[in-house]
Amino acid sequence: MISIPSYISLELTPYKHFFSEYYIDDSLKKNIQYWLLNEAPWNLVKASFYTQYEFSLKDIELPEFLKFIISKDYLTELKEIVEKTYKVNLHNQVDVVAHKLTKGHVIKIHNDFLVDDQLKESHRLLMHFNSNWNVENGGLCMVFSSNDASSIHNIIIPEGNLLQSFEISENSHHAVSEIYSGNRLTIIFTFYSG
Repeated sequence: MISIPSYISLELTPYKHFFSEYYIDDSLKKNIQYWLLNEAPWNLVKASFYTQYEFSLKDIELPEFLKFIISKDYLTELKEIVEKTYKVNLHNQVDVVAHKLTKGHVIKIHNDFLVDDQLKESHRLLMHFNSNWNVENGGLCMVFSSNDASSIHNIIIPEGNLLQSFEISENSHHAVSEIYSGNRLTIIFTFYSG
């Protein structure tokens, strides 16, 4: 099981977000990393502002040790923590995807905000699975106060058991710097309101 703190301090500027840590047994983390690196069904996706490998964890048969991550009970628990942290009410639908970025991949400044959906993506929660990651690997989590690259607000190395979250809005500008080496692994939970 992967647990997250029941209380997390929320940063309010330049938009609501936080960085924290999740708790996981070392052997489970190693199993997840091995599976993501060697057995997961990655699809390469190239778009105007990013290149990455990705897949939905809900669309495949997961190994036994990872099935909890898409279970109704676990997703409800995560949803309740996100609701408490951001003081919002969320829809029961939760999407769970994995991303892998490798050498040369980058995610340019964007905000994830979509205007045309009735059920709108409102919050993301990211669990990073990167061992021995440092600034030389690249792939830094960057928070901006606008879509201008000079408006950098914070930079975090996606190391250890990094837990990251943000409220999606027109102002939630963020990016991932270019990967120089290694495989940057993330499991992402998307929550909805509307």
